[in-house]
Amino acid sequence: MSKMKRNKKILINIICFLCALSMFFGLIYAYKQKEKIAEVNIKSRYTFSVDIDENGIELEQSQLDMDSHMLVNRFGSLSCKDIASIWISNFLEQYSQKYVPSSLKLTINSIDEPIIIDGDENICLITFSASNLTGKYDAFTSWNPNVDGDKFECAWVVTFNLDKHNDGSATISVKSISSPEDYGIEDYSNGNIVAIDNKDIDDSKSTSLIHYEIKNDTLGITYDGGTSFANVPIDINSLMMAENTVDGDDAAKTQDKTTVSSTELKKGSYYMTTTKTAFMYGGKVTSSGNIPVTIVYSNDMGKNWITSEISVSFDADYFYIDFFDENHGVFVMGYAKDVDSEKYSIYRTSNGGQDWELIGKGPDTRQIVGARYFNEDVGFFAMKHSDSYDTNLYITNNGGVDFSKVILEDQELDSTATDSKGNKLTWKEVYKDASVPTINSEGTITVYLTQGTDKLYNQGKTAAKYQSTDKGKTFKYIGQVELTN
Repeated sequence: MSKMKRNKKILINIICFLCALSMFFGLIYAYKQKEKIAEVNIKSRYTFSVDIDENGIELEQSQLDMDSHMLVNRFGSLSCKDIASIWISNFLEQYSQKYVPSSLKLTINSIDEPIIIDGDENICLITFSASNLTGKYDAFTSWNPNVDGDKFECAWVVTFNLDKHNDGSATISVKSISSPEDYGIEDYSNGNIVAIDNKDIDDSKSTSLIHYEIKNDTLGITYDGGTSFANVPIDINSLMMAENTVDGDDAAKTQDKTTVSSTELKKGSYYMTTTKTAFMYGGKVTSSGNIPVTIVYSNDMGKNWITSEISVSFDADYFYIDFFDENHGVFVMGYAKDVDSEKYSIYRTSNGGQDWELIGKGPDTRQIVGARYFNEDVGFFAMKHSDSYDTNLYITNNGGVDFSKVILEDQELDSTATDSKGNKLTWKEVYKDASVPTINSEGTITVYLTQGTDKLYNQGKTAAKYQSTDKGKTFKYIGQVELTN
């Protein structure tokens, strides 16, 4: 073999060796990179917190472990705006770490100065914009982003906790987050908060011109904001009163976790407008005797009242009354309730409430959470959630004669959706309990899939929002939001 051929062979072997070596180290590097990516721990908005010193400077864990025994009184100079700025900058830093997956990697374009909504309660409006190299924002749908070309913008109303510690440090965490719209903010573009008019007014409260009042053993109703009241001819002991859940330390002091109000009626058991006012009562046994399920209504703002008996049931637990015009209305009654089940009767009237026709018995025998009608044909029933059923929400298109299931489409959860062992959670494991639908003045129907009692994700604070603009025929997924009620 000539010297040239021998040298050529040696060179080829060296090149092959270097290629193999490069491939070997490349595989090691890729494996290490994968390990580092897997080690990245990104926390959700609801679980992310920042530890700070008295000057608002973020503390490392080593500093937190030092026992300085300083008094916890050195955070008075931190404003709500300071707290919001510290939290949002640190929260977003998670998404610009070196080993963050490309789908989560963010370039923060801007973080606007927080706007204080309530300084005493540490409530601020936070706005910022960011972009992702992939141009895809599926992982951030729970943030309710407004996508604009290759970037997205977010606006959050955040209520913060500032927990002070005996070592002189404090922890900033999130108590609640909502969109400006859900919070009641119509516009903030000029730096000033403009509230939405008449947001979520409860017609049973004094904030409305039409509301009721129970006082001195008498039920009264006003149509002029409280200037004058008309008495309703009802024994208040026969009314269905609201039940309030007792939480925390107060629950430990009571044998039962619910208390019956003496001044607030059960939601749904009344209907109040200037053209029709109705109150449901009875369906119970009292000291004065059995009282059948009865409606008392007025068509002239309380000047005259008409009474009509609907049912001789005496174990009613749930009332829902609604009118669609002066003549047509629906009434739903739940009765014979036990631990797991309940019976139902659905009635309708076509003469303003004088006569009622039994038309249905409800979608199933689970306890009812609530009913809501879109019109005299389309109505929704939300039943108590059970893992044995694929939904707890039903729709009727003939007033209550027949029902069909409402199935809300599953979505993908982001990387923060893991259980206590780090296992990925599925959509059905997290969001499964449908709320009673709400209907706005434009006819949009909104339903929230809540986490029920499990609270596996985001400390149970979030729900999945769905909306329908075709009277409940189809529902579109809107995003993940925080429910404040």
